Amino acid sequence: MMAWFEKNILAYVLSIALPLARVIFEHIWYAPETMTTEIINACIEVLSFCLYAYLINRLAEHSRRMASTITAQRAEMTHLRAFAQTRGRTFRGRAISPGLADGMAVIHLPAKPVVLTKEHIRREEVEAETCRFERALSASIRDLNDLVKQREECADEITSVKLVEIRV
Repeated sequence: MMAWFEKNILAYVLSIALPLARVIFEHIWYAPETMTTEIINACIEVLSFCLYAYLINRLAEHSRRMASTITAQRAEMTHLRAFAQTRGRTFRGRAISPGLADGMAVIHLPAKPVVLTKEHIRREEVEAETCRFERALSASIRDLNDLVKQREECADEITSVKLVEIRV
């Protein structure tokens, strides 16, 4: 028990003390065996208890490492799931199996990484910022719709690129 809770010294002390105490009590109260036999038995018990304490300590150490690893992996999976939900995409194509599709994907990465900053605005500026956001969103939707129309108009010219789906 002590080996499980990282009290190794106490575990080894008990591994030695308990067989010796048994020998002393048996010799005082009742001695069916010779003292030599009792000492040999006590040495075997000491060795087996020490081995048992060592193995329990190793098992406890391994269990703690595994619990730590599992906790870290669960945290990473939670983070990954949250990221996947915020970056979720819907693609259409030929289904191979759930979660897999066959087709060509074109991924656009901006030349410069986008840096988002946190800015505080005053209460009186909230309405103006909301209007500015709605205008930007409308402009983005308009641009995406124009892109779809352009793609439909030149469908004969560009056959290798397909616009899958636009979600805003």
